Amino acid sequence: MKKTNNKIKILLTAVMLFLVCACSPDTDYPVLEPYPKDPGGTYLGEKIDNPYSLDNMKKALSSLQQAGQLSGNVSIAPTHLYIKLTPQDSTELNRILEDTTLNLFPYPLDYKLEGEGPYVAPVGTEADLYTVIPIDHDMNGIPYVLIEECFIPEDEDHELAKLELESMKLTGNITESEILQLEMEETKGLWKKPRGRVAVYNTKSEELQGVSGVKVLVSWCVKIASTYTDEYGNYRINRGYLFDVHYFAIFRNQEGFSLYSNWGFLLPAIHHVGRHNRRGYDIHIGTGSQAWPWATINNAAHVFYNDMCSSFQINKPHSDLRIWYWDARNDESTGAAPMLQHVVYDTTSLSGLLLALGISQPFLITGLPDLFLFQQRERATENYYRTVFHELSHAAHFKQVGSLYWATYIYQICQNSLGGSLYGTEPNGNNEIVGVGEMWGYYFDYKCHKSHFNIDELRKQTEWFKPQILKEIEEETGLTPAEIFMAFTSDVCKHEELREKLKELYGHDDIIDACFARHGF
Repeated sequence: MKKTNNKIKILLTAVMLFLVCACSPDTDYPVLEPYPKDPGGTYLGEKIDNPYSLDNMKKALSSLQQAGQLSGNVSIAPTHLYIKLTPQDSTELNRILEDTTLNLFPYPLDYKLEGEGPYVAPVGTEADLYTVIPIDHDMNGIPYVLIEECFIPEDEDHELAKLELESMKLTGNITESEILQLEMEETKGLWKKPRGRVAVYNTKSEELQGVSGVKVLVSWCVKIASTYTDEYGNYRINRGYLFDVHYFAIFRNQEGFSLYSNWGFLLPAIHHVGRHNRRGYDIHIGTGSQAWPWATINNAAHVFYNDMCSSFQINKPHSDLRIWYWDARNDESTGAAPMLQHVVYDTTSLSGLLLALGISQPFLITGLPDLFLFQQRERATENYYRTVFHELSHAAHFKQVGSLYWATYIYQICQNSLGGSLYGTEPNGNNEIVGVGEMWGYYFDYKCHKSHFNIDELRKQTEWFKPQILKEIEEETGLTPAEIFMAFTSDVCKHEELREKLKELYGHDDIIDACFARHGF
């Protein structure tokens, strides 16, 4: 990559400065206590002998055949590949992340997992990714290192159950008590498909609430399966297991957006809750858990996409948003919507934008998020929702105006932050684009917050950009939020341009002029 010029260095420095100071039906299985704390994180234990490796499965087959314990012909061949991915640049990383069929891990899979909570990497760990793919999976040219060929039984077959159990015995991955328990049952039908519910404690309603559309993953060594929860947090894995499995909540939502935290842009946030009964497990996330902010943000975003946009008839933001969450280290809890991934990779404006920034290869920005959320973990559910509603309101605005508009918007906020005020103190020159953007953001987060929580509070009414103008226009003209939003187009960068666009679209000239005039515009 060529050395970046001073302009891009200044812009990125300003961006980072801005970000620092900114804007179940059946339960015959065990469950967690309602509001547990993470017990310190998940670590790699000792290495295990992979019972699903092709070599070990062949040994198990030979052992059963010699003992005369197979009643039919069983033949095995590689069904899956256990691989390591080492992306060399941003293009490869993006192609890996875009393949939603891949279940990715930041650690090798042939190790025991100890503890619960977020994964804690050993010091000096390389940023490699591990996964298991079907033998015929197209990796789209992404290079990988083959660790082992595997045979992972898919069919719930009597003979394959014997084979899987025998390999577990030979590799020392099953205890005597587990063997006795399985042998006391009929071999056929031993496979169980895990099911349960993922729920998070809602401090507003003071009850557990389902985590909507989140990925649930179960695994034992390289045998992995995943699915998404429904609106109420219920899930059912469509693969059978003979043995107890590890349970994870992966914060990559079915809607398309992903939440990043403990592994930055490398992987969506991962919450491990230990190894439990193969029939299923309820994952309850309390306020003491590191996953509580993740689950709460997930639900707020899911509500915005599926309820708020539908109710108010606002176009949804891009589905593939990348959201970064960080614990706030002070009393300030806020967010930002720089939309960096989409600003850089929007093909309608890529060439002009990169030339303007002096970048020949956008590697420097690749992997950065669309939304940042800095929140105190002690804050209430409704506070998290309001911040998410606000930033997603910006993301919806971005989708309507495009990348070049947003690059100007971001740059001006960065310039303001260097002067100590994100929004500036008055509508002067280039700063007016900030006022237009924040006017919409605070107005629509008010509409969403009032609709979802019945909290009637419009913030930032004392700021110079006066979001209450939009509220008054709605009340006095009968225009809907969707109609008001349609005036926030790429040619509207000032309050006076917004005023004229509203009149051009809908009339009501006297009322709209009066609403703007009473607040100094």
